[in-house]
Amino acid sequence: MRNNIVSLGADELKYEIREIVSVAKEFEQLGVDITWENIGDPVQKGEKLPGWIKDLIISAMKEDLTYGYSPTKGLDTTREFLAQKANKNGGVKITKEDIIFFNGLGDAISKIYGQLRKEYRVIGPSPAYSTHSSAEASHAGSEYIAYNLDPANLWYPDINDIRMKVKYNPSISGILLINPDAQILPLRVLDADGNGNSFDVADAIYYAADRRSFFEHAASYTTSKVVFDLNPRQYALDEVVGDLRAAGFERVETRPFFVPQTRALPTLVAAGLRAAETVGPLARLALRFRFTLMVAAFR
Repeated sequence: MRNNIVSLGADELKYEIREIVSVAKEFEQLGVDITWENIGDPVQKGEKLPGWIKDLIISAMKEDLTYGYSPTKGLDTTREFLAQKANKNGGVKITKEDIIFFNGLGDAISKIYGQLRKEYRVIGPSPAYSTHSSAEASHAGSEYIAYNLDPANLWYPDINDIRMKVKYNPSISGILLINPDAQILPLRVLDADGNGNSFDVADAIYYAADRRSFFEHAASYTTSKVVFDLNPRQYALDEVVGDLRAAGFERVETRPFFVPQTRALPTLVAAGLRAAETVGPLARLALRFRFTLMVAAFR
């Protein structure tokens, strides 16, 4: 071939279950009786699809709209329904704008890693879900970087293992937290540079069923501070500050955050937004319509 068109990370696209299947098929050809199991495919195990689901699919196939394009984020009515259903559980209130549909988990993961610069890494758990681990490794063109989960401590992340790997791998720019049991994960200081000036970063914390309990978990593991962004149009700042102080965070600071993290702006535009962050009345007006607050809670 004229050019090597295969990505450097292609060899990292591994899925251990499929690799085991290939080996098992070779044994089967040699006459070995194989008992086939599977993950996420109940039909293969003899489960019957309920008739009402089949009827809905048949009905949808008769509608012309079924064959058209859907909105980028997903159908508004469906997202609105899911938001209302989630809000009935109590706790944090969400809207349809908090819900985005993808073509499966693989599509969502590939979208995320496709937007990351290749020189920056995301460390994830081990044992790992192969869709995450292979996608991250393929993105970077290198082996998956993993931190250990502690089976003796509810399978929580091994904080010391994370600390050492973050400290000695300067390319690590994100930490993937996956909790299949839907418990609230505690976060702890990641002293990446070894000088004690460390902090915790928590993402999507407002989707925990009990926000105050989450803050209490974070406080039990934190010696410095927790930093996160807050949409003031969706969550009442006074309530969030109250939950933080009740959890043991003595000082809470906020500031407007107008410059996006996901794309570069022209220099003058970025400078103008940073200047607007410091002008109280202007910042308060802007926050009524868009942008977020950066919140830092200190122990």
